[in-house]
Amino acid sequence: MKFNKKLFIPSLLAVLAYLLSYQLPKILISVNRYHYLSTPFDEKIPFVPIFMLIYIGAFLQWTNGILFLCKQETKKAYKYLSAIIIGSLIGMSIFMIYPTATSRPEIIGNSLIEKLCAFIFSIDSDVNAFPSFHCFCSLIVVIVFIDFKADKKAIIFNIIYSLLVFASTVLTKQHVFLDIPGGIALAIIANVISKYISFDSLFDKLNSKINI
Repeated sequence: MKFNKKLFIPSLLAVLAYLLSYQLPKILISVNRYHYLSTPFDEKIPFVPIFMLIYIGAFLQWTNGILFLCKQETKKAYKYLSAIIIGSLIGMSIFMIYPTATSRPEIIGNSLIEKLCAFIFSIDSDVNAFPSFHCFCSLIVVIVFIDFKADKKAIIFNIIYSLLVFASTVLTKQHVFLDIPGGIALAIIANVISKYISFDSLFDKLNSKINI
């Protein structure tokens, strides 16, 4: 399928909304306001560095999801791009109202994967934990592939990979367990809201300004 040029600008807007919603609270929130949602169950979850590859690979999954979406019918794709924006804005509101952070382990090993974990820890701060945007985005991708009736192998792969992403959030100590259902709920809520509130008119207006 060819790329739908009418979805290019809306897709960029959705990605921008995600990035700003995640980064802006980091700038605005005072350090002493953060809450920690760790439970005794989280203390029993081991730190498994190899899962950082799954955690990082989620960005490729999301990119593939956006590229897949950009080949679909305009109005239906608008709904999911709206869901990404809506979910991002809800997530940002939670980050601002009830900011959360996680406690990370000290990286003491010197293997390649442990160096990778240390690098990710250094560039990705331990805040904006609840809800997990990783879980939010990966579940949106699964919903998109199912709703647009993608190839069954692609659907199965994304379901399995998303489950691994959920696991990776806690096995890499980037999140605590409660962040997972938070991210899942965010995806479901954003998807439901987008059925009634979408940014179709905004998307159409932006497209018209550049003659698409």
